[in-house]
Formats: sequence, structure tokens, C-alpha cells
Amino acid sequence: MRAAPTALAYSALCVGLWAVPLLRVLHAESSALVAGVAFGLAGLSALRAFRHGAAFGSVLGRHLLLLIVPLVLLTATLPFAPNRGYGQGLLLYVTFAPPSVALAVALAYALTGKALRFPYLTFLGVAAALLVFTPLYDLGLHPQFYHYNHAFGGVLGPLYDEELALRPGLFAFRGLTLLWAAALYLLGEGQRGRGQRQRLGAVLGLIALNYALGGWLGFNTPAWRLRQVLPGHVQTAHFDIYFDPEGTGPVERAALAREHEWRYHRLRDTLGVAPQVRVQSYVYPDARTRARLTGAAYTSVAPVWLRRPQMHLLLGHPYRVLGHELVHVFSRSFGLPVVHASRHVGLVEGLAVAFEPPDGLPGADAQVVAAALATGDTLLAQRLAASLGAGGFWTARGAVSYTTTGSFVQFLGRRYGLEKLKKVYAWGDFRQVYGKSVMALADEWEASLYQMDFVERAAAPLARQRFSARSLFEQPSPHWVPTERRLTRHALVWLNRGDTARALGALDRALRRRPDYAPALDLWSRVRLGQGEVTAVLARLDTMGLDDAALLVRRGDARALAGRPVPAATDYLAAQAATPLYAHAQAVALGLRQSLASRPEAIAALYGTARDTSGAGQVLAALRQAPDQPGNAYRQLAAAGTAWVPEIPPGRRNRYLAQRQAWLAEIALRAGWYRRAERHARQASRAFSDLGDRSAAQYLRDVAAQARWAQGAPPVP
Repeated sequence: MRAAPTALAYSALCVGLWAVPLLRVLHAESSALVAGVAFGLAGLSALRAFRHGAAFGSVLGRHLLLLIVPLVLLTATLPFAPNRGYGQGLLLYVTFAPPSVALAVALAYALTGKALRFPYLTFLGVAAALLVFTPLYDLGLHPQFYHYNHAFGGVLGPLYDEELALRPGLFAFRGLTLLWAAALYLLGEGQRGRGQRQRLGAVLGLIALNYALGGWLGFNTPAWRLRQVLPGHVQTAHFDIYFDPEGTGPVERAALAREHEWRYHRLRDTLGVAPQVRVQSYVYPDARTRARLTGAAYTSVAPVWLRRPQMHLLLGHPYRVLGHELVHVFSRSFGLPVVHASRHVGLVEGLAVAFEPPDGLPGADAQVVAAALATGDTLLAQRLAASLGAGGFWTARGAVSYTTTGSFVQFLGRRYGLEKLKKVYAWGDFRQVYGKSVMALADEWEASLYQMDFVERAAAPLARQRFSARSLFEQPSPHWVPTERRLTRHALVWLNRGDTARALGALDRALRRRPDYAPALDLWSRVRLGQGEVTAVLARLDTMGLDDAALLVRRGDARALAGRPVPAATDYLAAQAATPLYAHAQAVALGLRQSLASRPEAIAALYGTARDTSGAGQVLAALRQAPDQPGNAYRQLAAAGTAWVPEIPPGRRNRYLAQRQAWLAEIALRAGWYRRAERHARQASRAFSDLGDRSAAQYLRDVAAQARWAQGAPPVP
């Protein structure tokens, strides 16, 4: 009977969770929620039991057994809510809930050892401190995006990371929770006249040692720990950039420094504000390293609430996200006090999307209106208003929320000016700033979209691809990442580190689990063709009905290397047909490959196993060299001239010529040849504008502007 109220409370909680797709499956979120509730229920119930003379062991045993109730109820959802990550969820449940219960019961035992006047209030005060102050300490004072908590277990990383970072620090921290439970139990024993002073001293010594080594054990991530793993340091006029020197050569370092300073210059002129102190930028060599250190694997973050403005980027694509994250850094100056952000998460991310640099793809306005026209959406304004708040923003699909709010913020800036936009940002009081409700402004925004005079054809397929990605709240098995996908990611890391044997081992395991998994097949084929194993690749791909563009290219390469030019050219044509309209560089490279289908030595040169002197081959070889040897790549691409253009179908030649100028501009910029870069970028921008691709033209105007700025800027370190 004493256990019945707690069991009923657990039952009511779990039945309530059944209504929320993310919480009705046994995983991180539901386990943390159950652990937090269990801490309160077990502690308050134990206070009453100990005041009536109950034994510690019986109370603890009863509350640990009661944890079976939520476990059963969250497992009972499997028939209507399949959970392919159940095993990981069970591990997290065991890691989160039982230590929280043990700590709560031990705390109650210590509080009832002497006649405290307010034991219940004291317990609630401790619980509040654990729930409020420890997250503030971890997240408010450390550059990390996870938090481990004695009461509810913890938060393992950002919401948008599909694969949770199960760091060793989590298990070490829960061990610390059990140490605290042991210390409180021994304190309670001592208060009851059962002297445990020596044992208590030993346990407290272990606890102190754990906290002293907290940075090493992974309880939190101090800034000094990041700099140990990222010892490379470049100091520019406004940034301290930290990176892994082994994986970042001098060309990459110079490009990073220049890109940081250019984006700073651009945003300062655009927004009219700038950070008052130097910005720290941490550039991680791969997702696994960032997850191990910060808990964020694939989500780039700028934690604006920290004292020092900073960004956390991945080396593989820092330029794509640097501008977005830097907007967050700049917005600190007109955000809320302390947290330096907006009350509305939709304004936080919408501002970053609105002022991030062009990337050559159709913009936010074009994507939103193209998607609305394709689906017949008549509720754009209502959806926008709902997505400004945290609940609406995070429960919707990520690409939809980001793009829609970005388009809305762009509209506010265009129509009403930046000063009003900066004024409304912090509190989101639209009526006070604009004299209109948010719904009235949303209606104006929607009307402006349908009055656009031009929407690129490429906007519809881009929006369809991006907006179809389901949110975490729609996933049938949230946080579950198939083994083949994880193995392929690991293989890519090993390849980047030059360990081909380990990469192939991971890929072989991935393909044993799922033989048709396209990313693993593509990477495996690339490695095998580089080793000259054409027969093995053909044996695997020749009989497959392929619709993936990357796999079609690999099979085309294998067929060309085997002296079968006609089927090779067919594969290249099929890959081109599957290439999005906006992917000019990919389409042009495929066209060049197609012209080489009858030259096995030219295709072999793409894998470093032969040498090719044809015009098309020289172009593709230059692109391979561009990241590390931009000077050589530029000379080779320029030397190739346009001799290869007659090999291209007449209807596509203008696109090819425009893309050649774009490549020359990007490579010259990377090489530090800024006058040449500006000239090529201007020519490419005009060419793409003539082709009707305004987004590509805008991106190349940005490249030209950066090259022009770099000519007068101080030399990068």
C-alpha cells in the first residue's frame, strides 16, 4: 500500500507521455524525465518513511523496484511506437533513473538523521539547486552543449543532433552520483549513532578527487581542455582561431583566417554593430572529436550566453556555416541581458538565416514560396507566427523553421529597416516596435512572397529535398542511427586520417549489414577503384539497378576503366539527370567525365593511378588539387583553357564556361591571388546572371567582393 501512490504517479506520467511521439519511446528524453520525477517521488516518500523508523535498505529497495513500472509502460508502446533504439534507451534508463533514486533516498536518510525543522523544504531546496544551478554552472560557464545532472541524469547534446554523444563522462558522472548517495547514507548513519566517520571521510575524498579531475573525466569541458586538443592557434585582428595543426595545412589556415575576417567586415557594415571583445573560433577536425569534447557532433553552435563570444565549427565545412554562426555572435549586442539572445528562438535563427552569406542556392524567399505553391499551402502566415516560439520552432521540421523565419526576418529588414529589427529582436514585442501584431506582419510577409517577380526553377526541387527531412519529433525511433550509417561515418574519418585499411574494414561491416546502402557503396567503390580493383567494383555494381547519382558515377568510372565506354557514358548521363538544377559544379564535372568515357587512362588519373593530358582531364585534375595546392590547380585549369568545350553539347556550353570562371575565381581566392579572383568572379557572375541563375550570380558577386576587400586588407597570418 505504501508503494501504491508512487506507482500510480509513475503510471499517470507514462500514460501522459504516450501522447508525445518523442517521449513515448524509451530513450534519452523519456529516461531523463522519469529520472527527474523519480528523484522527487522517491525522496519525498522516503522522508515520510524514515521519519516513521523505516530501514534504509527496505526503502531504497522498494523505490528501485518501483522503477519497473515506467520501464514496463515505456516498453509497452513498442507495438504502436516502434523503437529501433530500444537497447540504447534501456542503457540510458538504467544509467539515469536508479542513481537518481539512490541519491534521493540517501538525501532523505541524511535529512531525517537529526530532527531538522523543515526536512521537506530542505529536500526541495536541494532538488531546485540540482535542477537549476548545476545546469547554469555547466552550460553558463563552459563551452559545451551537454549537461550531466545528479537529479535527472542529463542532456546529451543539441536537439538537432540525430546521433547522441554517449561520452564516457556520462557514466563517470553517474558513478559520482552513487558516491554522493553513499556519502549521504554514511552521514545519516553517523547521525543515528552508528559512527561511520572514517568511511565518510574516504568517500568524500573520492568525491573531491572526481571534481578535481572533472575536466579529464568529462563531467564538463573547460576552455583549456579544448585548447589541449586543438593546440593550433591563429590570431587575426578580431579572432582567436583554434584548430588541429596536424589536419590543417598552411593553405587551410590562411583561408580560415581570411574568411573569418571577411565575414566580420561584411556583418559589421551590414548590421552596424560589432563584438566588443575578440571572438574565439574552435575548428574541429571531425564530428567525432567535437562530440567527444562538446556533445555536439553535427550541429555547429555559437553559445551566445557565454562571457566570451565564440563559435564551434567543423573543418569539413566551416565556410558554409561560419557566416550563420557569426550572425549569432554579432546579435549579442542587441539581445536580452545575460543570455544575449531573443526571447523568440524563431528570431534568433531567422536573423542568422537572413544575414548569412549567399551560398549559390535559391534563397529563403524562393524556397518558401516554391514549397507553398507546390503543396497549395494557404496557412503560411499562421505557421510562421507559430514557429517564432520555442515550441513551434523546435517541433516543426528544422529546414522549414529555419528557412521560414529567415524569410520573415529578411522581409522585416527590407520593409521596415534594420533599426526596428534590432529593437524588436530581444523581447519580440512586435506591436510596440512596429505598431502591428505579429499576425498582421506575417500576413504582409505572405503577400510579399506571392508578389515576387521571379522564382528560380531550382527553388522547387531544393525546397522539396530540404523540407522533406523529418524533425526529431516525427521520427519513429528518435536518435536511432542505423549501424551502417555510423560505420560509414567512421570510415570517412579513417580515410581522412589516411588509414585505408581501417576504413575498408568499417565499410565491409556496413555493407554486410546492408549491401545496398548507397553512401557506404560509394565510399567503398572509391577506395577500391583507387587501388585498381575494377573487377571487384563491377562485380558489386554491374547488376544493380542504381538511381543514386554518386553510385552511377562510380559504376560509370568502373565501366570506363574496364574499356566499356558506351555503358559508362550511359551511367554518366543518368547521373546528370539525377543532379539538381542548382548543382552547376557537379553537373559540369559529370559532363567532363562523360567526355572521358572512352579514355580509361583519363578516368584512372582521377583516382591517382595514371596521368592524363586531355583538356577535360586537366580540369578535373585541377579540381582535385585545389584544396591543398591552389596555385598549381589554378595554373593547370587556366592552361587547359577552353579546348575541351567543343566536347560539350552546344546547349550546355554556356553553363560550362560560366562554371569554369567560377572555379578559377574560387581557386585564385584560395591561392591568395585576389585580383585574378575578382576578375574571374565578376565574369562568372555575369555569365550565371545571363543563364537566369540569380543565386549563383549573387554568390559570385560575394566572392568578387571578398577578393576586392582582401586586396586592401592586412595579410592573413
